[in-house]
Amino acid sequence: MVIEASGSSKPDYQVLRQDVSAHIVRDGVTGTEGYAFFSPVAGLTETLIIGSDSPAMVLANQLNAQEMHLSIVNPDLALYRGQDPDQIDANGDQVEVSIYSRPWG
Repeated sequence: MVIEASGSSKPDYQVLRQDVSAHIVRDGVTGTEGYAFFSPVAGLTETLIIGSDSPAMVLANQLNAQEMHLSIVNPDLALYRGQDPDQIDANGDQVEVSIYSRPWG
């Protein structure tokens, strides 16, 4: 898929991939590539980045044969890890916990 700007003979950007694992686009003017990895992806061959082992947002711009600018962020805020013990009863079953029942101090 190529999307063209009005009055332009060159596309503003090209969609390189758009599926449940990743969305990847390339800017037609600067060559900068933008990646939204939703799950692990490997084996990319037509892009600057060959894959990601976890969800990530990436901007990549090849400066020359030796240099590349990268901007990488992990979209997972990691507010919690694993299972919250308050959400499991004595039998190991998940129970509903209200945010209002928790101490906020």
